[in-house]
Amino acid sequence: RYCERVRSQLVDKEAKKKSTRQRLMGDGLPRLLTSDAFFARVQTHEKQLRDEAAQKAVRARGGDAYKSAMAEYSSLSRERDALNDAIKAAHAKSVAEWEAERDCQKKVGKRARWTKPVREALHPAIAKP
Repeated sequence: RYCERVRSQLVDKEAKKKSTRQRLMGDGLPRLLTSDAFFARVQTHEKQLRDEAAQKAVRARGGDAYKSAMAEYSSLSRERDALNDAIKAAHAKSVAEWEAERDCQKKVGKRARWTKPVREALHPAIAKP
């Protein structure tokens, strides 16, 4: 996903380098503006401009979709982080209880009655859009 995004950014950057001002007949010689060849060239040029505007609108909508997906991702990520923090806090509390009992049993000269608690698995990270 990262590579696709970077590649599309590079393509957009290279496309911006092109001048938007284009000449239909770039040789500087006079033309008959009503000839069929020139009129066809004008038509294709206008069609190209319309297509570029449509592609720009599609990219803008894609950017909006990405922003909404990132907003959803960030909210889910915050929820996951809160759950993982709760799991870590509960584990730290149980380890503290175990250490207190272990130290008490050491003073008496015995072993702790139960083994050190193992933390339960954390929730995995969510894939970024």
